[in-house]
Amino acid sequence: MILRFVGPRSLDFVPSETFLARGRLRVQAELIGISSGTELLLWRGEYPQNYSNPNELEGLRQLLNYPIAYGYMAVGRLEDGTRVFAYAPHGDELWVDASSLVPIGNLPAEDAVFLANMETALHLYQSARPFPGQRLAVWGLGVVGLLLGWLLTRFNPGTSWAVEPLPSRRSRAEELGLRSLTPENASEIIHEQTEGQGLEVAFELSGRPDALDSIFPVMAEEGRIVLGSWYGRRRHAIDLGSDFHRKRLSFHASQVSVPLKELGPTWNVRRRRLLALDLLQQLRPGRWITHRFALREAAAAYELLENHPEQCFQVVLMP
Repeated sequence: MILRFVGPRSLDFVPSETFLARGRLRVQAELIGISSGTELLLWRGEYPQNYSNPNELEGLRQLLNYPIAYGYMAVGRLEDGTRVFAYAPHGDELWVDASSLVPIGNLPAEDAVFLANMETALHLYQSARPFPGQRLAVWGLGVVGLLLGWLLTRFNPGTSWAVEPLPSRRSRAEELGLRSLTPENASEIIHEQTEGQGLEVAFELSGRPDALDSIFPVMAEEGRIVLGSWYGRRRHAIDLGSDFHRKRLSFHASQVSVPLKELGPTWNVRRRRLLALDLLQQLRPGRWITHRFALREAAAAYELLENHPEQCFQVVLMP
């Protein structure tokens, strides 16, 4: 069976054979990750209807409109026993185009389920084009934000901050070596610790466009703001007439479907995924899974993510 979003806060299930097509491979799912960003937009009805991304993988290339089967974080096995990560909708039996499969070797399912998010975090890091000693900060410590924070502590140690309102998420960041701040004290502390110069790079991953109003004042001259959030239909009137204008700040919208052209022709999706897999081997983020639900209980999983984000982090479904 395959899960579908059929309306705001409404799900149903359809037979897996609905997605059977020539050339697709059968994957028996073992573990399914929920994206608390994109999928909550679908759950709440906040996504831009009739929108599609032509750069998406074959299995995800569709109009965003109800009813829709959506997901991209499944771990399972092919019929020959090969263990794979599948960019595929949530279900127990998946029929997937070969381009949407990544062999994962002996990486535990609990770690491999983070592959898509690690790939996104890696792409965000590359979008910033950081160099050693640069001052950077992440706004929003969801799964992608925390993975990105780990990359920053690994490659830019001692120069990175994380801004997050939830204490439980700040604690995870501190365990990785990030200096965590609340939205209320971020401006004062960043100004103090950068001697008033501010940040060269900020990553907006909170999912809230109004977060930009608190980012502009702490940016350095000609600073770069990397937008990793997908806001869907959320709107906010941001102030472009003061710090943004005076400091000559710039936005970079980062979306993971296509590798950055400035990295050169040798940097393709396959290479990025292989690096993301290697990074997962090193980090082993499976310990960040806080809740497991049966596939049939998916509605309860989305309700938890929507109403009690302070109680959970990575939520997974069990086929």
